[in-house]
Amino acid sequence: MAGAGVGLGGDDVKSVGLQLAIMPADSCVFHPFLSDSNASSAGHSTSREAARFSLALVRPYRLLLVGIMLILLLETAASLSLPWLGGRLTDVLVGERTDSLFFLGAVTFGVLLVQVGSRICGRLGIARIGDELLLDIRRRTFDHLQRLPVAHHEQRKRGDQLSLLTTDAQALSGFLSGALPGLVPMLLTLAGALAMLTWLRPLLALCVVLAVGISVVLLKFWMRTIRTRARRWFDSQSETVDIAEQAIEMLPLIKAEACEPRQRDVYVSAAQRALEDARLLRIAASPLQPVIQLLSLTGIISLLILAAGPTSDNPAEAGELVTLLLYGVIIARPLSSLADVYGRWNSARGALARILETLELEPEPNTGTQRPPKIVRSGLRFDDICFGYETGRPVLEHFNLDVAAGERIAITGPNGSGKSTLVSLLMRFYTPWSGRIRIDGTDLQDFDLAMLRRSIALVPQRVWLFQGSIADNIRLGWPDAPMAQVSEAARLAGAEEFILDTPGGFDAMLGPRGAKISGGQQQRLALARALLRPAPILVFDEATSMFDDVGEARLLERIEPVIRNRCLLIITHRPRMLELAHRVVRMG
Repeated sequence: MAGAGVGLGGDDVKSVGLQLAIMPADSCVFHPFLSDSNASSAGHSTSREAARFSLALVRPYRLLLVGIMLILLLETAASLSLPWLGGRLTDVLVGERTDSLFFLGAVTFGVLLVQVGSRICGRLGIARIGDELLLDIRRRTFDHLQRLPVAHHEQRKRGDQLSLLTTDAQALSGFLSGALPGLVPMLLTLAGALAMLTWLRPLLALCVVLAVGISVVLLKFWMRTIRTRARRWFDSQSETVDIAEQAIEMLPLIKAEACEPRQRDVYVSAAQRALEDARLLRIAASPLQPVIQLLSLTGIISLLILAAGPTSDNPAEAGELVTLLLYGVIIARPLSSLADVYGRWNSARGALARILETLELEPEPNTGTQRPPKIVRSGLRFDDICFGYETGRPVLEHFNLDVAAGERIAITGPNGSGKSTLVSLLMRFYTPWSGRIRIDGTDLQDFDLAMLRRSIALVPQRVWLFQGSIADNIRLGWPDAPMAQVSEAARLAGAEEFILDTPGGFDAMLGPRGAKISGGQQQRLALARALLRPAPILVFDEATSMFDDVGEARLLERIEPVIRNRCLLIITHRPRMLELAHRVVRMG
């Protein structure tokens, strides 16, 4: 199979949702995971684990892979027979043989059809496996990322997480479905051509073997230089993407502060560094394939000179020269493809190491099996809780709080006093250093994790809305909720009026992060989502921060019957919400 070669292409690098037309994401030379730091990360997973994971990925397609291999071997056989047929045709044309020209022409044309047909079928099969593998890798990785603790994601850049699902998944699936199946036919083609040359001209075959060895050594040492520059380019490109993502995320603030020119200069400066590193990388990489091709062509020319030149003791005839020339071309093709396969292997190895490193991370602990109560009867208790996000810097120290069944507790205090931390601990996003949280006397750790979270309806401080319909966003925690209950939850949250005024009503599509509606409307949808589920525990974390006084008062009147007999934690500074509570706890 002919390789794509090594060089800059027109593919886009997809990272963090942004497309930067700097380098091809699947380039064997410029792939970011050719860096030494990423290569060393392979130490986190043994070669046996990597092989086991790769085999598990391709096992469902083993029959199709066998079929593709047979097709590729058929193409290899056709490719190896063409030089011999070309030589025979040449002898007939120059009158040195009396074979039937029509017969040889028909056989040659038939072999060409077999070669083209097998190549088309092989490529279609490889493309199908590649698509399925890419989907499977993304599914496995995405599923595991969702099961990792919140702390894991908060400690890593989003770009690093997204690259697992984009460039890493593509590099691995591309190697397993593309480069790897083609490696055996390529090696067989090289071996077959060398065998034919050995049969025709042993000395020439020895020269070709030496040329192959020189090319391999050259490729290995050249790759070391390219790898170092690729690492520098990846670091600068990653910085550019991070700056761009941050600027887009904070665009309202940038506009409010009228600092667009300064942010532009920061981005352009980072982009210039990335382009300079890309230029240096291009300078180092561009000569690689032409040099290998030069060596290959030099070898072919030398082969012909040795075979037919004046120094030859047994000059080759015209037909043999054509045969030798075509076998030389066949040998040159795998040599030029070697850089592509070697680069894809390095890319796949780095991507596989990163994916395995992520898959080996322990998911959220879910040792509990008990089902939380549908109605809290004895209450919720925070018992001597100590916790902090950094070792030696506690946020909560020996914190105690009892919430009776049906009691509404308002929690207030200065920023950083640990109010939202209580919510994170209750949701089991984090585990306390010491102490316990109990519901009806049962430790949170004894509950099934998913069931526990379904028993707590949370309105977070930061509203999260997905790109989808209004109804789907309200139904997020209860996808099968009847429309009547969805409508009632929207009414209680004060969202029904603006929903019905929106073209499409509950079926109206929201933009990314709810961009098509105001902040207050987003908050009402978050409230509707929480009120939809009959959870025994409600948590309002600044749930009315974007409400006006009148809207807040009406909301509290509507939800009074619904929140009765539920445990309610209210994190707020707003006077009306404080009035809703039976008791106020001040932290800090």
